[in-house]
Amino acid sequence: MTTLQKNTATELDDSTPVASATLRGELYDAQLDSMLRRFNDFMMRHPSMILTVGYLLCSILGMLFSYRLFALFDFSILPYLELTDFILAALTHPWILLNVIGWLVFFVVLFALDRYLRRRIRRYAIWSEKYYNPVQFQRYNLIFVLIPLLFLYNAAKEESTKLAESIKNDKQPKFHVSLIYPVQDAAKTLQYDQVQVIARTSSYLFVYFQQQVKVIPHANVAVIMPIAPAPFISSETNVQLTEDAAKNKMDSKITSEVEAPSLEAESGTDSGATSTKG
Repeated sequence: MTTLQKNTATELDDSTPVASATLRGELYDAQLDSMLRRFNDFMMRHPSMILTVGYLLCSILGMLFSYRLFALFDFSILPYLELTDFILAALTHPWILLNVIGWLVFFVVLFALDRYLRRRIRRYAIWSEKYYNPVQFQRYNLIFVLIPLLFLYNAAKEESTKLAESIKNDKQPKFHVSLIYPVQDAAKTLQYDQVQVIARTSSYLFVYFQQQVKVIPHANVAVIMPIAPAPFISSETNVQLTEDAAKNKMDSKITSEVEAPSLEAESGTDSGATSTKG
């Protein structure tokens, strides 16, 4: 074999492993697929774990939401809560669950898109190799555990802030609350008008009244009646009402000016008749 042939064979032997080498991103995909298969097999053998995990996540979400909401009112809610109240807080605000589900779907779609691009575009796969070194593998596994918890906290924080601002700005529906037993204050209150409901638990009703949080046991609530919002008056209607009021005021002023001389004349006639009679 000539020297040129030997060099060519050596170059081919050196280049072949590089071309056929498995990228670290592909190794991570294989490891992730293996973990997902084991997780799927476990769930298939223990289907009740789905309900348990769902209940646990909803309870954590309800606890974070309730704590964050009442913290914005400088009120400690934890002494009033029971275990069932955590899941109740999450179910009474379904938008929080939808928010969490939306973020999780976005997270999954992002990873699926990354895998699709790495399989279709070789240049992108080589560029992304720096994010798939063996040291990062354990970190990514930790991220899969922490990301749902971060989504739960972010959703609870965002929704509780919106609700608290809406209540403080007097934008929530109003209610009239009648009590069975009076509140032991100076006025012995039996009714609360124009209150806004912050939350409710299995034992208590929390309302916002006169910039204070009121805790009312359900056993002491006689009636809760919603108050109809005031009718909306447009600017055109308001201008028309103002013009009508001004017109009525002017008419009454003119009428009083016209009737004043007549009253004076009548009073003069009555006084003259009285003097003649005398």
